[in-house]
Amino acid sequence: MKQRAKLNQATTPDVAWGASADLVSLCSSIFNENCCKELQEIHKHEILAKICEYVGPCPSNFAKAEEILEGIKYDIANYVIHHEYSRSHMVSTELLLWLDGRAHPNDVKKLDSFIKKYLGQCSE
Repeated sequence: MKQRAKLNQATTPDVAWGASADLVSLCSSIFNENCCKELQEIHKHEILAKICEYVGPCPSNFAKAEEILEGIKYDIANYVIHHEYSRSHMVSTELLLWLDGRAHPNDVKKLDSFIKKYLGQCSE
């Protein structure tokens, strides 16, 4: 009964749902792999169309929008998770490390090199 009272105090259904589950596996979808790939392409196309609204309606801008998306998608996700979502929610460390690695792959290579060079010697 106390749990139900706490959930009813939540301001949105997402908060109430999120409070009862630690992790959600997105690969355990009710959709098959082909359907998931199609949904991914639909969502990507919607984002590209939004970018084109700013870049301009010329058909060649769609390719430019795709370049823009590919160049900054992890930076945007990293920004949203760090500065908008995580201020009021818990975030998986694994997700943060993965996003940081995707947003800054050169930094990850430097860190990996440092760890192998200096910390690898400690284990010998």
